[in-house]
Amino acid sequence: MSMLAWFPVSGHQLTPLLLLLVPIDLILCQNRDPDFGNSNSRLIQHEPGAILHKEVRQKLATPAVPTQRPIPDDVGLAGENNFALLDPPDTEFHVWRAPFPSLGEAWPRPTRQYTSRSRGRITAPEQLSLAAKEFQFVLTSPTESDCPIAVVELLKMAFQRYRRVIVDQRAVSVAAGAAADADGHIWQLSVRLTIQSSDEKWRTAPLMPSLDMDESYTLKISKTEAVLSAPEPWGVLRGLQTFSQLVWQTQDAALYVNSTTIFDKPRFKHRGLLVDTSRHYLSMETLKTNLDAMEMNKLNVFHWHIVDDQSFPYQSVVFPKLSEKGAYDSNSIYSLSNIREIIEYARVRGIRVIPEFDTPAHTHSWSLGYPEIFTQCFNYANRWTGFYGPMNPALNATFDFLKKLYAEISSVFKDNYIHLGADEVGTSCWDNNPIVNRMRADFGFSRSDQLIDYYFRRLQNIITSLSAGKSNSNKRGFIVWQEAYDHGVMLKRGTIVQVWKGEASDVAMVAQAGYRVLYSTCWYLDRLEYGPQWTKMYLCDPIANYAGTYNGGPFQQQMPQQQPPPQQQQQQQPPPPSWMANVLGGEACMWNEYQDDNTVLQRIWPLASAVAERLWSSPEATRDLLAAGRRIEEQRCRMRARGIPVGVASGPGSCRPPPPAGNRSRNKLPKRNRKIPKLEKQSLTNRMVGVKQTAAPLSATGSGSSKSDTDYADSDHDLSFRRSLVKRRGPQQQHQDKVPIAEYQHRNRIYAISKSQHHQHPVALFLALVLAALALFLVLSRAVFVLRITRYGGSTAGLESAGSTEGKAAWLLWPWLRPRRLLLCLAIAAACNVLVWLWTSMV
Repeated sequence: MSMLAWFPVSGHQLTPLLLLLVPIDLILCQNRDPDFGNSNSRLIQHEPGAILHKEVRQKLATPAVPTQRPIPDDVGLAGENNFALLDPPDTEFHVWRAPFPSLGEAWPRPTRQYTSRSRGRITAPEQLSLAAKEFQFVLTSPTESDCPIAVVELLKMAFQRYRRVIVDQRAVSVAAGAAADADGHIWQLSVRLTIQSSDEKWRTAPLMPSLDMDESYTLKISKTEAVLSAPEPWGVLRGLQTFSQLVWQTQDAALYVNSTTIFDKPRFKHRGLLVDTSRHYLSMETLKTNLDAMEMNKLNVFHWHIVDDQSFPYQSVVFPKLSEKGAYDSNSIYSLSNIREIIEYARVRGIRVIPEFDTPAHTHSWSLGYPEIFTQCFNYANRWTGFYGPMNPALNATFDFLKKLYAEISSVFKDNYIHLGADEVGTSCWDNNPIVNRMRADFGFSRSDQLIDYYFRRLQNIITSLSAGKSNSNKRGFIVWQEAYDHGVMLKRGTIVQVWKGEASDVAMVAQAGYRVLYSTCWYLDRLEYGPQWTKMYLCDPIANYAGTYNGGPFQQQMPQQQPPPQQQQQQQPPPPSWMANVLGGEACMWNEYQDDNTVLQRIWPLASAVAERLWSSPEATRDLLAAGRRIEEQRCRMRARGIPVGVASGPGSCRPPPPAGNRSRNKLPKRNRKIPKLEKQSLTNRMVGVKQTAAPLSATGSGSSKSDTDYADSDHDLSFRRSLVKRRGPQQQHQDKVPIAEYQHRNRIYAISKSQHHQHPVALFLALVLAALALFLVLSRAVFVLRITRYGGSTAGLESAGSTEGKAAWLLWPWLRPRRLLLCLAIAAACNVLVWLWTSMV
C-alpha cells in the first residue's frame, strides 16, 4: 500500500503540509530560554545563585531586587518587616515569600568590601577555583619559630576547624548550576600577623579574649594570591570566618570564591548573647552548638545566665547543697569540669564567657539549700508566712557566704567581668522583717533604695578584694542591670550598666553619667510574634537617634535616599559627643521560660543574626534592608549546612540541598607547577595530575588535621546530635528541603543558565541547520518542478526533452521529489534531529 494512502490528500496537496516539518530542526535544538532568538529581549532573569559563564557574567547587570508592593500599615512593623514578591513576574497574583538567598556573601556585612570589575550597577566578580584537596591555611608572618606558642596553638586549631568546614564537610553555600570557567585558582590562604612577639600578653597561655581585643582584619583574594592580615589572632579568627562564608560550591561540588578585598572591623566591642539555663536546663551539646553559631555571626560574648529562681544548676564545691537541692535533678547540673570545657570551647573561637549570679533577688533556688541567709517574709500580724524573699542585707553571714562563693566563681570563670544582676528586687519582705527593720533604724535608712545601695556597696567591695594585688588588666569589673542605676546605687568607676527597660534615650542618660552601657531592650528573643521578626531587631540601634547617625532616625525608608555630597555631609553631621565612647554594644537575650533543649536554638537563630550584624557592621553598610534579607537567608542556609538547627527568618522559602558526596572527587585542579589550561567543556572542571604536597610550618591540610581525643575545644562534638536536632523541627520544615529543583526555580522566577542544559550545543546546531537546509531544498524543488511540469504538458518527459539545465535537473531530482520518497526523506531528517537532540542533552 502506498504511503500516501494514509493521508486524505493528494501528492500535490501534501506539499504545503511538508513545509511544516522544516522548523522541527531548530525547534528540537534551540535554546530553551523563552527569549531565544530575540536579540532585543530583556536580560535573562536569574537567581543570584546561578552560575554564569565568563562572557555572560561580564555583560549581565546585577540581579534586580525582587519587586516590592505596598503593604498595609497595620501589618507587622508598619510594613517594614515584611516582603511582598510578585511570583511569577508577569502575573497579577501577589505571593508572600522570603527573598531568595544570596551567594557567597558574608554575614555580618564587612565594613568595606570591594569586588573586582565593578562599574556602577554592572558587577562581574572574578570566580576563582579552590583546590579542595591541596588547599591549606599557612602562617607566613611571623614564622612558627618567631610566633609565641600560645598564638600558634590558637591558630592551628582554627586552621584545622575551618578546613574541616570548607573542604571536608563542604558546609558552604550552594549555587544553582554546574561549574563554569574559572578566572584563576587558589591553593592556600596566607595569614599574616603584625603582633609584637615580645609582648608578654601573647606569651601567657592560654590566650583569653577580652573586652579590648582587636578583631579587625584585612582579606584580599585575587588571581595572584589570597592573604589574610590582622594585628591580633582574634582578627584572624574573624577573617577566617568571613573567608569560609565567601566560599561556595556548585552542583557538581566544585568550590569557588569570588575575587574581593575586605577591610573589616567591629563597630562595637561587646556583642553578646544571653542564654538562660535556669528555667530549662540546656545540655552541653546545645551550648556548644550555640557557641558555633555565635562564631559564625561574630558574636564575642556568651552571657551565661546560669542560675535563677527556678533552679541552681551550678555545682559548687564550697556550697554543694546549692545544686543538690536547688537543681531540677542530679543530671541537670554543670560541674566545674563542664564549665571549664565550655569556657575553653568558647576561648578558641574568640568568645568570652561572662557568668551571671543574680542577687539579691531571683534567688529562690538558693534558699532551698541555705535558707538562713535569706529574708523571712512576715505578714501584718508579724507572723512568718513560710516564704523567703531576697537575701538578708542585715546579716554579716550573708556577705561571708557571698565572699566564699564568688571566690570560687572567680577561679573558674576567667573573664575580667562578672554580672551581678540587681534587677527586679522586691522589697516587701524587707519592709516587714524585724531584723531588717532594726538594721534600717541603726543606719537611718528610710527608703528601700538605701538598702539596695548598701547591699551592692558591700558586694562590690567583696569582688574588688578578690582581685587585690593583681594588675589592672586582671582586675574584676562589674556588670549590672539597669535597676541598679535607677535605684541610685553608688557604682564603682568602670561599671557596665545593661539597659533592658528603657530606649535609646536611657542609653544616652546612663552614658552621660559616666558609666559604660550595654543595650538589650529591643533584642529579647523570647517574645513570640507573627511574621518576620528579624527586621524589627535589625532596625534597632542603641545610638540611632544621636549625632546624625542615620540622619534623624534609623531607616526612615527601606531603601536609602540619595545622599548629599560628602562636603555637605561633613557640614550637616556634627562630630559624635564624647559619651558615645561609653556605649560598648549590646546583647540579645534568650529567656527560656517556654524554650527547652529541643527548641531553644531554633528560637535564637537566625533572629540573633540580625542583632549580630547591627553590632558589627557600620550604619552605612546596613542601610539596604532588602539586600540584608537575601543575605540573612543565605546565612540561615549556611548555618543549617553546618549542623545548627535554625528557625525561619522571612517566611516561605527553601535552602538548596548540597550536591551528593560522590561528586566531590571532581573538585580537582591541574598540577600546580604547570600552566593551567582552560576548563574542559564537558567536565567543566580540570582533572588533577599527581600534585605534590608541600610542607608548611603551620598549616591545615587533609593529612595534617589529626588531633587528639582530648582536644574537646576543637572537636566536632557529636555531629549526630546536631543532625537529630535538625530533624526535630517537624515535617513542615523538613518538606522545604524536598522541594524539586524545577519547582524551586519556578517559584523564584529563574531561567537558570547552564552550559550542559540551557545553551545550544555547536555540533547540534550545525547538524540542525544542514538538515533544515536539505529539507527546505527538497520541498521547494518539488514545488518548482510541479510548476514546470504543468508548463511542458503535465509530464516529466516534456521537461526532460527540453535539453536544458532544467531538463538535466529534472532527470536527476524528480525520482526523489515524488511524494512518497519526499516524505521519507523528511521523516529521516526529523529522526536525525531527534537523535542529535537526545545525544546533546545527555552530554
